[in-house]
Amino acid sequence: EFLVSEGADVNAKSYFNSTPLHFAAYEGHKDVAKLLIAKGADVNAKNRNGWTPLHRAAWQGHKDIVELLIAEGTDVNVKDNKGRSLLSLAKDKGTTCGSLSPEIAELLRKHGAKE
Repeated sequence: EFLVSEGADVNAKSYFNSTPLHFAAYEGHKDVAKLLIAKGADVNAKNRNGWTPLHRAAWQGHKDIVELLIAEGTDVNVKDNKGRSLLSLAKDKGTTCGSLSPEIAELLRKHGAKE
């Protein structure tokens, strides 16, 4: 909160093109995610793999952050750099990134996500 109040760029990118919102989503910090979004963070920002904060939250099982991102207009059908949607990525046998819980997959489908 202090850094944002002092003018920190909420859309600054790391070496891997991840934004602070990617990190908040990955770590499950909902209050931080809400603050970043309120200050203009891009909910559809892509990192170097084409993953958005939604990918990061979903793969870590942070349903509350997935719900927040959906409410803030994130694209549930965004594709990564290999052309895979979040739901198709979950079915990709070659992925080693974690797993997508059935509960989060259903939430995404409820909001229009497609494989």
